[in-house]
Amino acid sequence: MATLRVLAPPVTPAPPPLVERRGRALIVAQEPGQPARARVIGALTGEAVQVLLAAVDRGVALLDLSQVDDVDEAAVRALAGLLPRRCSLVACPRWLELWLGRVRWSSGGVGRVA
Repeated sequence: MATLRVLAPPVTPAPPPLVERRGRALIVAQEPGQPARARVIGALTGEAVQVLLAAVDRGVALLDLSQVDDVDEAAVRALAGLLPRRCSLVACPRWLELWLGRVRWSSGGVGRVA
């Protein structure tokens, strides 16, 4: 007599927060096993900056910006305001590092981004 086995579908983790803006997206994904570190992926523009700020409010202290491909002035100012007291940056693209440095320098902060 044959037995019938029902297999449960695999459990997948919930997707990271996602904000859509004109076909572009921003994802802030916390690194597994490192709750204070997150990878920022996509366009950091418009309302998407709120996703980044919410992640920092939840305790993310180290942001990997290696996969950020677009930012706007408001996002750069918001990000510069977080440095260095609330978070640090890892793998920041050079073009963004320079922009953050100019914004921080003009506001009286330190120009170099880690």
